[in-house]
Amino acid sequence: MKKFMEKLAMLALCVATGVSFAACSDDKSDDGYEVVDPTTPETPEFTTNLNSEGQYRGDFFDSGSGNILVGISDNTIVYDLETDKFTGNGKMIAICFCTAIAEDPDFAELVQGKYTGNNTHDKGSFTLGGQSYIVTYANGKATKAAVTQGNVTVTAYGDGVYSIEGTLITGAGATKVNYVGKIPMYNRSFLGSMSNLTSAVQLPEFKAVAMINHGTYYSDQTEYIQLGLAGENYTLLNNYGDGQCVWFALNVNLGANGIPSGTYSVIDSGAMGEDEDFNPFTIIDGFYYPPLDASYGSWYYYSGGGVEAAIKGGNVTVLNKGNNQYTVNINVKDGHGNAITGSYEGEIVYIDARN
Repeated sequence: MKKFMEKLAMLALCVATGVSFAACSDDKSDDGYEVVDPTTPETPEFTTNLNSEGQYRGDFFDSGSGNILVGISDNTIVYDLETDKFTGNGKMIAICFCTAIAEDPDFAELVQGKYTGNNTHDKGSFTLGGQSYIVTYANGKATKAAVTQGNVTVTAYGDGVYSIEGTLITGAGATKVNYVGKIPMYNRSFLGSMSNLTSAVQLPEFKAVAMINHGTYYSDQTEYIQLGLAGENYTLLNNYGDGQCVWFALNVNLGANGIPSGTYSVIDSGAMGEDEDFNPFTIIDGFYYPPLDASYGSWYYYSGGGVEAAIKGGNVTVLNKGNNQYTVNINVKDGHGNAITGSYEGEIVYIDARN
């Protein structure tokens, strides 16, 4: 496990979406929330010019609350593939909510109510001190300002739909928040199965396929190859887009010519220790490593649908026809047992990243 973890920082699979994190009333209920009319109103019209994302961090501050970092950004802010930076003019707002600890961290939810900015980390608050902040983008320059005070009200409509309304104060002044729509929630707690899939997935027709050979990166016994397959609206090597993508972390024979023919089975990364655990014809499962705030191993991504899933079981069958021509059959599953299936036949671009 030691050699494995030492290498993690260099091989993160960080999917980029439309939101990118840079990292009270006296009428209270017993658990600290302001009492809100329990009648859920009809879903209002969605805000159309904003993107959003939520990351559940578990009890990050050890305070008995569940922490959800919510990002809301103008859709005028665009990721530039060439510079690996966000460009355009607009704002990105990050709010570190202290809410209920999720019963299932893969499907965390914001509890509706009024949240007041402070540093107590109590339920019904959001954390200041740089944990909540606003980034302003102007002509390619980003300026980050910590939120120093404020209040926001959250209304939950079900099915992942929320409204967040209120005012945030920074050294630059007051910013009004008014968002209505879905907030995809991703598990960043190191608990659960690291998947918010609720049904089986049939993978799309792949438009970009590549393999990256890292050589004896993890082990002197095998070579490590990342195999990525992406559908439309996804830039594979930048790991960015609204389309669907799947990555596999393959262990292959030393000196192999590409990916050898055979069946590759998913193994449990938590059980890895010495080099001999990285046997040929195996796939490292997907997992999230909190100290580095990054994902590793094998994953399915569909940011356009607000879905991601660590691959935890199954296999991938490869037929190497020579000249970088392959047939690949995918039959894997997430930790909830949801099947992820698909196939590909054609060229796989080979990238030699060995030192």
